[in-house]
Parts: sequence; structure tokens; C-alpha cells
Amino acid sequence: MLTDIMCPCIRLPLTKRREINENLITKFLNLLSYENWEVVFSSEDINIMFNVFLDKYIKIFNTCFPNVYRSHSKSYKPWLTTGIRKSCSNKVKLYQILKYNKNPSFRLYFNKYCRILKSTIEI
Repeated sequence: MLTDIMCPCIRLPLTKRREINENLITKFLNLLSYENWEVVFSSEDINIMFNVFLDKYIKIFNTCFPNVYRSHSKSYKPWLTTGIRKSCSNKVKLYQILKYNKNPSFRLYFNKYCRILKSTIEI
């Protein structure tokens, strides 16, 4: 029986993102339309007007689209580069061809490809 053992001292990196969908966009637009903007235009100084506007806008934006922090799954492998992923998917395609192909030279090509991929991953 194989089990995954997670070391508690190793923390997986968190990714920060904002969830944006049609419902949240509608909520954002509604909150913007309900906001009292007279305070923004009541000032004489353009800098104060901009700061008041920006504060209101960012407050509504962060309310509707909060930051979501997610950790990577247990399958997070930073060493797995895009090149290795492409090679693995190519290996799967080659294997699908190999199942129905009885050509011995293709079998040798597939085995050589697997050895090269394995040595690349082990480096």
C-alpha cells in the first residue's frame, strides 16, 4: 500500500488570484451605481477628488472581487517543466500508436524515447 507523506515543515506555495464571474461583475456594477458620488465632485482640489474616487472604487472592487489564496495540490511538482509535460503527453500518444502498430522499428523508437525521457526526468 502506497501512501503520500506530507512533511509539515514544507509548505507549498500559495497562489493569489481574484475570482471574477458574471454574478460578481453584476454585483460590482450595482454597488457602483448605488454609491453616492457627490462627495467626489464637491471638492475643489483635483487630487482630493481623485483620492476619494479611488478609495471608493477600490473598496467596492475588493468587496466584490476579494483575493483568494490557494495552496497547490499534493501533486505540485516544481521540477515538472513544460518541456517534460509535453514529452510525457507525446509518450502517451506514441504508446497509443504502439498498441496497434506491430512494426519492430517503431517499438525500438518508442523504447529509446522512453529511456531518454526517463533520463531527462532523473537529472
